[in-house]
Amino acid sequence: MYIPYSKVQLAGNETKYLKEVLDSGWLTTSSKPQHFENLLASFVGARYAYVVSSCAAALHLAVEAIGITEGDRIKVPIRLASF
Repeated sequence: MYIPYSKVQLAGNETKYLKEVLDSGWLTTSSKPQHFENLLASFVGARYAYVVSSCAAALHLAVEAIGITEGDRIKVPIRLASF
């Protein structure tokens, strides 16, 4: 049995925007992410906003931004899930 990881739902101009990026030849550095970053920064009242490809990348940037280095100790909450 095939169970999809997720089902993509396109309800607006998503296909058009994806085609614009693909046609530009700049798949990972098109102007679309920068435009979104500017809109996001404005929306939340921040000076800058950056989009990344994953949660792991975002956490890496957060660790770098606050200056955690090798040997530092950090505390994180742990939630044990029961199934």
